[in-house]
Amino acid sequence: MKKIIFDKMKTFLKTKILVVTALLFAVSTNVSAQFSGGNGTEDNPYLITTPAELAQLATLVNEGAERYSDEGVHYKLGNDIDLYDYGENFNDGKGWIPIGRAGHEIDDDGNYILFHPFKGVFDGDNYKVTNLRINIINLDNNNSKNIHIGLFGYIDNGAIKNLGIVDVNISSPVIPVGFSIYAGAIVGLNNSNISNCYSTGIVSASTDFFNASTTREALNEGLFGGIVGTNRGNVSNCYSLCSILNGLEGPSTGGIAGNNIGIISNCYSTGDVYSVYGYDAFSGGITGMNSGNVFNCYSTGSVSAKGLYTYAGGVVGRSNAGVSNCYSTGLVTSSGSWYSHSFAGGVVGIGGGVVSDCVALNPKIYCYDYGNFIGRVVSDNSLTLVNNIAFNNMLNFFDTPVWNNKGLDQIDGEDIFAYKIWADGSLGGRFTSENGWTTENGKLPGLFGNVVDIPEHLIFTGVNNIYQFQELIAYVQNGILYISGLSAGESWCIYNTSGILIAEGKETGIMLPVKGIYIVKSGNKAVKVVF
Repeated sequence: MKKIIFDKMKTFLKTKILVVTALLFAVSTNVSAQFSGGNGTEDNPYLITTPAELAQLATLVNEGAERYSDEGVHYKLGNDIDLYDYGENFNDGKGWIPIGRAGHEIDDDGNYILFHPFKGVFDGDNYKVTNLRINIINLDNNNSKNIHIGLFGYIDNGAIKNLGIVDVNISSPVIPVGFSIYAGAIVGLNNSNISNCYSTGIVSASTDFFNASTTREALNEGLFGGIVGTNRGNVSNCYSLCSILNGLEGPSTGGIAGNNIGIISNCYSTGDVYSVYGYDAFSGGITGMNSGNVFNCYSTGSVSAKGLYTYAGGVVGRSNAGVSNCYSTGLVTSSGSWYSHSFAGGVVGIGGGVVSDCVALNPKIYCYDYGNFIGRVVSDNSLTLVNNIAFNNMLNFFDTPVWNNKGLDQIDGEDIFAYKIWADGSLGGRFTSENGWTTENGKLPGLFGNVVDIPEHLIFTGVNNIYQFQELIAYVQNGILYISGLSAGESWCIYNTSGILIAEGKETGIMLPVKGIYIVKSGNKAVKVVF
């Protein structure tokens, strides 16, 4: 009798074990089926090959699913991803749902919902995501007032690398008042590492001013960038071709980041950057505001800020920290109201901190209001300035190249002439291969193995010929002889073909008496000039 009972119990337990094992296998199979392979380790990351799998990652992370919302889980793209089906006809017209969110919200039933950031490592493996569409509309005032927008919404203690976002369109015709919007093509709010990423397309939004309160607190804050809305981590080796238009009431807009509290290095942007209609409007070719560090960056797009108090800089709109080894080449415009102030600089609009080894190559710095403060490098002396230079023919708001505060440690920087820009691709040794730059004479410094074409306003005209022997360079422009390649304090001599000394000195820019052939000599170097 006891044996029969014992056999029945063994059979029962075996059955239960088989059922549990089957269930566990089913669950395990179902979870791994979310992706095309992998187990989430560094050596075998979860492989994402379809738009549905990428969208599923957003769902898993945003809902705090165990394992997928954990720190250190690895994901990798297996091919390009087209998000067309998750665009304007998805999510009630709002488009893509970002991966990872910050803060909390209260749903329609009054339930408290905690959001979850992305904490993993996402490797794009040099593939791209196309047709990312996000339309910030129909926001419910019961939801969180902080909106984080991008392919990723919020990443914390994670990493995104080797990823391209092509033809992004983050936009909204009108946003109800009272929201803080963090928007970037890669991520809205970054507290992690972003490296080797790029973006193309448009990031833009506007405020419903007609229904806005007159108090600043009730209006919107917009932090928009081509890569990230706000950076609290590290952004390196990235670039953006995006155009950024920030029409929110508190706009901080940058080609790479709207606001930088961390580090931005070895990055560039080429798109135009606009902050419009803000109470305090900040615009920068790299970042609108900086309280971290920005170095080894450049911007070639136009930068504009329009509002009550406006701050525009070719690299940073307002900086309270470090900016070094950066340059910009675009038009900078700052336009406040008739009774307020505007600030504009070729590198930094205004702020504190240090600006060092930077170059302003802008065609013009322009302010439109009653109280304006401008400088070729920065707008005032509140920053510590070290070894900065600026294009000698840059125009001010009177359309003249007259600047009164020149010098390496002054707001207008020391002059650099067009021929020197052409002759020295490192711009006086400020941009070298040791810190990631690629240089070539006749070009501007570039990143990622490329150089940058010299823009039209920096191409000198009226030149008869350019003559070079080793480092010594001479050319004649409008009857004036220019000489470069001299060491500090080194002198030169000019002779005619009969060996008669015509002129000597240490300063460049010599009016030649008549047309003819001249010999320019300095030390053991000599070059022939035909005029």
